Amino acid sequence: MPDKHTVISEGVDASTEERRSRALHISPAHVEWKSRLSVGDGLVVIIPALQFVQFNAIGIVFASDLLLLFAFPLIFLRRLHRLRQRQVQTVLILGLAWFLGQVFTDMIRQSQPEDFLRGWSKIALTITHFAVIWVLLRNSIRRFVLYGIGVCIGGMLTCLVSPNRFVLEYPWKFGFALPVTFAVIIIASCIPLKRQGSLFLFVLVALSGVNLFLSFRSLGVTCLVCAGFSYLHMFARKRSIRLGKSHMLIIAAAILLSIAGFQEAYEYTVQNGMLGADAQAKYDTQQGVGGLLLGGRSEILSSAQAILDSPIIGHGSWARDPQYAAILRQRRAELGYKQQHDDGSDLIPSHSHIFGAWVEAGILGALFWLWILKFVVVTLFRATGEEPLLPMFAFIAFLLCWDILFSPYGAERRFLTPYFIAGIVLFSSFTTKIRTAMAGVSTS
Repeated sequence: MPDKHTVISEGVDASTEERRSRALHISPAHVEWKSRLSVGDGLVVIIPALQFVQFNAIGIVFASDLLLLFAFPLIFLRRLHRLRQRQVQTVLILGLAWFLGQVFTDMIRQSQPEDFLRGWSKIALTITHFAVIWVLLRNSIRRFVLYGIGVCIGGMLTCLVSPNRFVLEYPWKFGFALPVTFAVIIIASCIPLKRQGSLFLFVLVALSGVNLFLSFRSLGVTCLVCAGFSYLHMFARKRSIRLGKSHMLIIAAAILLSIAGFQEAYEYTVQNGMLGADAQAKYDTQQGVGGLLLGGRSEILSSAQAILDSPIIGHGSWARDPQYAAILRQRRAELGYKQQHDDGSDLIPSHSHIFGAWVEAGILGALFWLWILKFVVVTLFRATGEEPLLPMFAFIAFLLCWDILFSPYGAERRFLTPYFIAGIVLFSSFTTKIRTAMAGVSTS
C-alpha cells in the first residue's frame, strides 16, 4: 500500500474525495512534505546526482552505478518483500531472460571478452538498478520526485564537470536539454491542481518550442504530446467527465495531431532559415521516401536486416559486421536520402532500445522491451486523470516510448530508464487503486 507520502489529486467534490481517500488510505493533500527527511530520501537524490563522477572500467562506469550496485545486497537482507508486486516481478524475470539470451548468444557467436563483458554488465546493471530504485522509492510520490530532482542535478553537473564530445559540440541536445526540461516539468507538476490547466499547457508548449528552436525535435514533440494528453485529462477532471473508450480515441487522435502539428512547425521554421544553417543541412539529409522520421532514424534499415538474418539468436554484444553499414548506405541511397558522415565503425547500426537488444541478444532481448512498451501504452490509456503528478508521469511515459523505439541504450540510461520504468509501475498502481475506489464510490 502507498505510504504516508503518497497522494491523490482533488476529486469532483469534497464528499466523494473524502470517501475515495479513505478507500485508498491516502492523503487528499497534493504532496505531503511536512514529515522529516530520512536517509532514504537523501539517497534517492544523491544517487542520480553523482552521475557526473565517472570512471573507465569495461566502458564508462558512473558513481551512480556503484552506489546502486552496493545497495543491491541490502534488498536480499531486509527488503526483498518489496519486489513481490506483479509488474515488478515481470520486469525482473524478463530482464533475467534478456541477460541469459545475451550470454547464450555471446557463447554461440564467440564474442570477444571486452565486448561481452560490457554487454553482460549493461543488462545486469539494468536489472539490479531497477530492483534497488523500486525498493528505494517504496511507493512514495515524494521519493519519486526526489529521484527526479537528483536526475536533473546530476545531468546539469555532468555537462559542467565531465562533458563528453557530444555535449561539447551540442550542449543543449546532448547536455542540458533533458535535465532542464524535466526540472521544469517537475516544478509545474507540483503546482496545486487548482492552479494547473492553462498555465501548465503554456509551460509545456513553451518547452516544446525551446527544444524545436535548439534542434532537439524528439524532446520537443514529447513535450507537445504530453501537453495534449495532460490537458485533456485535466479538462475532463474539472468537469467531472469520466473518460471511456471513445474518449481514449480522442486522446489518441490528439496525440497524432500534436505530432503532425510539430512536424509542420519544424518544416516551416527550418525551410525559412529560422533554425540556422546546421538545422537546414540536417533537414536536407533527412529528405527521402520515408520522410523525416526514417531519415533521422535510418539505422532501422540495417538493424532490421540483421534481425531478419538471425531473429532468434542475436549477433552478440557490441555486434560487429561491416556488411550492415554497407546495407544502410545502399538503402538510404535507394530511398533518396543524402549520405551522412561515416565514422568508419563496423558495429551493426542500431538506434533503438528494442532493435539494439534484438540485434545483440536475440528475441529474448526484444521481448523485454516489447513488454515494457506495451505496459507503458496500456498504462497511459488506463489513466483516469486523478493520479498525482499526472503530467510528470505522462512525460516519462512518452519519453520512454520514444526511447524504446528510437534511442540507443547505454551509459546513464542504465539508472535513468529503470527509474522511468519504476515510475510507470507506480503510476499503474495508482490508476488501479483509483479505479477500484471509484467503482466502490459509485456503488455506495
